[in-house]
Amino acid sequence: MTFDELKAQVEALTQQLQTQQQQVTGRSSEIRKPLSNLLSPPPSATVAKPNFFFEGQNSVERTQPGPFPAVRFKLTESGVEERAARNQSELDALEADGWQRGMPEQMPVSQTDEVEDALASLTPEERTMVIAESQVQRRAALTARLAALPAADAAAVSDASATLKRKPGRPRKA
Repeated sequence: MTFDELKAQVEALTQQLQTQQQQVTGRSSEIRKPLSNLLSPPPSATVAKPNFFFEGQNSVERTQPGPFPAVRFKLTESGVEERAARNQSELDALEADGWQRGMPEQMPVSQTDEVEDALASLTPEERTMVIAESQVQRRAALTARLAALPAADAAAVSDASATLKRKPGRPRKA
């Protein structure tokens, strides 16, 4: 190819570019592909596609967590109860009511367990005496409550308890 041929080819290309620039109206004639086709062919075991990871995670300074929520514990009859305080005023209110920072070490003893332990420490004779005395006290309390009722109500209660009828087919409570 000679120099004159190259020069003619360059002039033809510049003419072509100038006509294309004049025809452009500001909009591209290229039709854009939809975004769903960005991964074509789709990644598979044989087609490798690059993974893009956000690398700025390591540059973010880690801040220490604040003092809240603060968990406090309290020993109750049903077990250990825990509550969380979201601010200083809630925390002060919990600590004023006897809530503590760590888990309580001893579990609460129920009233039934206390009575059973106390009865177990007694001899069999003492145990029967204590049970008999508690029955006497319960009868005395019931008698006092009956005595406080008006005469008509006391008679109605005593008659109702004496003539308590059960539904047919219903077994008696043992």
